[in-house]
Amino acid sequence: MQTTVNDRRTQSGFTLVELLVVISVLGILAGVVVFAVGGINDRGQASACAEDARTLKTAIETFQAQNNTIPTDQNALVNAGLLTKPSTLSAFTVTAGKYTVTGTAKCATSGATGQPGTYSATVLANNPIAFYRFGETSGSVAADSSPGNRPGTYHNTISLNQTGALTADTNPAAQFNSGGPVTLAKLPVDASPGASTTVEFWMKWNGNGGTMPFGWARTDLWFSSGGFGFNNGCSNVFGVSAGGLANRWVHVAAVWSNGDTTKAGILYIDGQPQTLAQFGGSPWNSCISNAVVGPDARISGWANDPGYQYGGLIDEVAIYNGALSPATVAAHFASR
Repeated sequence: MQTTVNDRRTQSGFTLVELLVVISVLGILAGVVVFAVGGINDRGQASACAEDARTLKTAIETFQAQNNTIPTDQNALVNAGLLTKPSTLSAFTVTAGKYTVTGTAKCATSGATGQPGTYSATVLANNPIAFYRFGETSGSVAADSSPGNRPGTYHNTISLNQTGALTADTNPAAQFNSGGPVTLAKLPVDASPGASTTVEFWMKWNGNGGTMPFGWARTDLWFSSGGFGFNNGCSNVFGVSAGGLANRWVHVAAVWSNGDTTKAGILYIDGQPQTLAQFGGSPWNSCISNAVVGPDARISGWANDPGYQYGGLIDEVAIYNGALSPATVAAHFASR
């Protein structure tokens, strides 16, 4: 019987080119896995932030029902047995007998890695009552990406599917050709005296004055008299110089305080709080009855009449009950 013995010298191995191909393929696969896991982590962090905020709200409301008062801090909730320990993801403030829950810096900056969806994740983690991303390519419905699902309505000459403000997200923007508007209705804003409401968005203004990128019934944000800021129907602007705001993407966050006679509000530009000055018109407190938000609003113009319609791009409009903190606004801007 003949036995065949394999000669190792006749066996072929990988060539150098084949080894390089294999290594390249493995590198690509590793990159895909890291990218996918990064996205999962971002979404998981955003979900954790949203759930933590809901838990804190429930604890506050339970404490309020039991004690007929709002707790002073999270330690009071722990002592009452409503939380096991103070949250590191959410915080709350109390103003004029009302509480507002916001994300801490850890939550506000979660997922700020430059991956698609980062900006929207940080916004949703802070619980907006409405969030209009303008992702539509056609139709008359402006979808609300918040859990509230309160869609707006596109009107007239709005051009959809325009290049948006976000550098790491391909979601488009809407072009307002001195027309529009997007009408919003039945927003559950708190219109009681002293309550705060924040409106946040990106704009690329075309430089035409006398226009409003956002407005309630009788109070709005207005470009007029060389300035940009709060107006309450008395031809006044309390804000900043409009110089340098045209033809570039600008992040805006505006906080209204209903019926506050001492100030028009708080205005952030590109993540930074601004020192406000008056540009024309009457003193703020002379028309203070107008300075109240309500359930109806417009993106481009205000809800009082069809005038003052905005020219330029707008993107990522979010509305919140309560005042966003300076750290949260800065984190939103940074997550672009």
